[in-house]
Amino acid sequence: MVSDLEAVLLLFCTKTLKDLFSFKINYDQVENPVGNVTGLHNGNISETYWRTASSNIKRSYGYEYDNLNRFTNAIYLKSDAQTDAYNEALTYDANGNILTLASRCDMCSFRSSLVDNYRS
Repeated sequence: MVSDLEAVLLLFCTKTLKDLFSFKINYDQVENPVGNVTGLHNGNISETYWRTASSNIKRSYGYEYDNLNRFTNAIYLKSDAQTDAYNEALTYDANGNILTLASRCDMCSFRSSLVDNYRS
């Protein structure tokens, strides 16, 4: 029996590619523990994985939430290695309004840069 992730990975193990893009969502399990990412049983997404035919690199995000189930961080992984590239971080006020939103972007192969730093 092949697991869901193995099926996604197998899409690119043959000479004839079956899909140009594959995507997987984890809710209650975590396959790549990073930061405070945990398996969730409330409908929130704990991880996403994807792979494209053009790069054939497994990429993923691990998601962190606060005690009120608000999205606080997205941690980017490339080939199961944590990088600062494409990370997201949010903070909220007492009413649930977004106070800050920080986004990173991989500008070159050896560093990442802050591309958006929203403050209300």
